[in-house]
Amino acid sequence: MNTGLFREFLVKTVPAKGQVVNEDGAWAMFLPGLPLAAEGTTLEEATLDLIDALREYAEDWEDHLTHGTKPPGQLGPGATYSLVH
Repeated sequence: MNTGLFREFLVKTVPAKGQVVNEDGAWAMFLPGLPLAAEGTTLEEATLDLIDALREYAEDWEDHLTHGTKPPGQLGPGATYSLVH
């Protein structure tokens, strides 16, 4: 897979509506609609944790696409996946 083209596609078609929360001196980050979240004692730590979570999520996608199974996440039956058409 050409990761550069894939990244460009995602940037143009999937807006990142990330949410950041600071509570009791800790930072939490999440992307609504995706089953992942991140946290850290600093904003930088939380950001790096979110990047790791996104990489793991992408690896799961690749694994599911390779084996022809439903992608991870909250997608229901009958959903279409434009990335694999």
